[in-house]
Amino acid sequence: MPEEEVVLTEWCGLHGSSGKPVSAPALRGHALAISGRLPGKNWHRRFIGRNPSLAFGKSSGLDPKRAKNFNKTVVLDYFEKRKNLNDRYNGIPPEQDWNMDEKGLQMGGGRKNSGRKFIFVRDRKERYRIRSDNLELVTVIECISAAGEACPPSFVLSDGPMPDVRDLPSGSVGNIQMSENGWTARELCERWFSTIFVPTALARRVCPERPIVLTLDGHDTHETPAMKRIAHENNIVIYCFPSKTTHKLQPLDVVVFSAVQRAWSSHCEEQVAFGVTIDRYNIVHEYVKIRGVITPDLIRKSFEKTGIYPFNPAIFTDADYAPSMASSTIVHVPSSFPPEIPSSPPARLSDIEESDADYEPSLDGDFMDEDQGDNQSDPENGDDDDMENPHAFEYEEDWGMAQEIDIHTWRNPSLSVPPFTFVPPTTMPYPPSLSPSDSEAPSHPLCDTTTPPLDAPAINTRSHSRSTSASSTIASATAVLSRTPDWQKSFPELLGELNDLRAQVRQKDAALLAANAHCTIIQQCMADANKQIENLTKKKTRTSTKVKARFGTLPELKAAFEEEEAQRLEQERLNAEKEAQKTAETAARNARIATDTILRTFDNSLSTYKRKDDLLTIAGALQIVTTGTVPQLTARIKEHLHTHPDLVSNPRFAGLFGRRHANISGSHSEPTMTVPAASLLPTPSHSYSSSVPLNQQLY
Repeated sequence: MPEEEVVLTEWCGLHGSSGKPVSAPALRGHALAISGRLPGKNWHRRFIGRNPSLAFGKSSGLDPKRAKNFNKTVVLDYFEKRKNLNDRYNGIPPEQDWNMDEKGLQMGGGRKNSGRKFIFVRDRKERYRIRSDNLELVTVIECISAAGEACPPSFVLSDGPMPDVRDLPSGSVGNIQMSENGWTARELCERWFSTIFVPTALARRVCPERPIVLTLDGHDTHETPAMKRIAHENNIVIYCFPSKTTHKLQPLDVVVFSAVQRAWSSHCEEQVAFGVTIDRYNIVHEYVKIRGVITPDLIRKSFEKTGIYPFNPAIFTDADYAPSMASSTIVHVPSSFPPEIPSSPPARLSDIEESDADYEPSLDGDFMDEDQGDNQSDPENGDDDDMENPHAFEYEEDWGMAQEIDIHTWRNPSLSVPPFTFVPPTTMPYPPSLSPSDSEAPSHPLCDTTTPPLDAPAINTRSHSRSTSASSTIASATAVLSRTPDWQKSFPELLGELNDLRAQVRQKDAALLAANAHCTIIQQCMADANKQIENLTKKKTRTSTKVKARFGTLPELKAAFEEEEAQRLEQERLNAEKEAQKTAETAARNARIATDTILRTFDNSLSTYKRKDDLLTIAGALQIVTTGTVPQLTARIKEHLHTHPDLVSNPRFAGLFGRRHANISGSHSEPTMTVPAASLLPTPSHSYSSSVPLNQQLY
């Protein structure tokens, strides 16, 4: 049905905008669920052809954290804080509004192609272009202003030889630093801030009364105490982007770095074609060659596209925020989704205010409520009238239908359905061929004044039941609406058709209300399910609170920063004292263990030694491994004593065997020789006299 295709099209657009696009198999699955029939393999192509608003295309990856954090609440808060800063100083000049970020460059140009096209032989499937596979990383630090200016680029290389850049023009390179892996670190960022950015920004300042604003991402390396101290001293405001939003808010990421990456990939491919290898010695020179793509117009465009300058908080539309719907706890549906319509009118205030204590059942045992009792006919008035007037039931039912339509219209003002007004048969105009006397003709089967009972709408357990019910409805409507002109029909025939049409209208209205109720309930269930999923998948560990935009430095934050800095220095002093004390205690402990290892005599059994220091001393004296836990050391010592029973005759270790073993060794019949104490030290170079029995020598 066309209406179903429209709904499916809107849902496809919604899923595509929210970062969860519908694939061709999924689209065919939706069609199966709606129609009850599985479409063919090429049906999705015809479907897209009939709906030009849809198109097949490849998707680009987006981190779920970025999709979640770039939402309207976070972005509007970011712009509100920036607006307050601009209003406070009556606007920040573009020459004093800066953005800084790092760019990782691979010496081989990266894994992605440059996107350029070349000429090949049409019949050949293999179409190669030689390129380097060097993935060694170099970090480039760039900083630009809204006026179209830029700081000299700085570089961070991995540890190794320093490249020679003395042949480059003065001012074309900032500084070159080293790190273990080629990434920035806190001290490297501090050095760049103090030696490159501050001098450059102060030289470009046009209004000394207004601060210099440096906007950057809230990485830990960008918020060091040293940077904040220098910023406060030079009236520099550090403003941090919200977490995981720089792909939309940061000028360098949005515009500049994409142009740099394309130029760098193309340049690396050309250099490989010419036999030039890019390494740590020439990468600075090669980058300076392609840095010309960062033009003043491109820089100004980047600030304009992100809404920073000129200031434009409405730069982003709902389509930009759409990916955040994937993690939202609010249900997002197409614009044509039915609104929430209650299935019955709200309760009267009197129903809530009346106390149950005032309720008394009627004497005749009827437990109907007041509303039902008011609607019942009076035996003294209504019953006789119904018998006298055969159309009395129709009047009553018609009035009830009019009330029902009025209630529906009141619940949903968009439904402009006028209340039904029944025209009595006595006032109904008759066709010329019929006279008033014809209305008193004998009874006709269609002249049943009793409205047929309304069948309850069937629950569709299968989607194909919808097509079946639709076809039956069309057939019934065709049967009711005969081709005979109305003026040729008798009154009973017209009345019968009218009753059947009313029944169909009520049935359609009931089906519509049921559909609205189902949609409303499923919408609420989806919202509850999303909240449950959000709670179940939420990490219990503590996460970063750096979500919204925040100021790293401001004049009013200087006092708080100085207080925090004093506390930090005091804590560092205390930590240094504790570390020094711990180092001294560790040195004394090691010295004591080393002395006991040489001189101590172990008089007690091994089971009495529980402290690790004692076990380390015994292990050292026995010249076995001294690493491990207390159980491991104990087991190792026991095994050594078991494999060297001759140590029982050594005065230093005899006590470790216990009293029973010592007595046994004292009654040994073999002669022994008294050895001086110095000769009992178990050193590797020690050897005993030949007069000592072999089984009593130490190993």
